[in-house]
Amino acid sequence: GDGKAREDVIEEIARSIDKKLPPLFDVDRAKVKFPVVYTESMNTVFVQELVRFNRLLERVSTSLVQLMKALRGEVVLSVELENMGSK
Repeated sequence: GDGKAREDVIEEIARSIDKKLPPLFDVDRAKVKFPVVYTESMNTVFVQELVRFNRLLERVSTSLVQLMKALRGEVVLSVELENMGSK
């Protein structure tokens, strides 16, 4: 390879992934455009999925930030973060 330390490679990948994450969906705006009403059940499903996807995006972003902090020694590396780095 190019002689980079394992931690540097992992941090580089984490930064790259973090930059590619889309912004959170505007759920309130979606509710206006797709009202959650009894007669439009798909709107309800759509809004619920946006909420779930936002939670996923937040979780991925938080995990990446924690991983990068751990690599710099700013926080303790959790078992979950260690597993991310060893796969």
